[in-house]
Amino acid sequence: MTKDEFIKKNTIRKLGLVEYIKRLEKQGLSERDVQAELIKRKVVKS
Repeated sequence: MTKDEFIKKNTIRKLGLVEYIKRLEKQGLSERDVQAELIKRKVVKS
């Protein structure tokens, strides 16, 4: 199970989601790109 799947399945919203967003930001994604990735990967619904 990937980290994306784990976060999505277990709905970890505090530490897991923040850590996940920080990782995307470190990859150079803008705030809007991070939001798009979260929706695209179905980590969040809106």
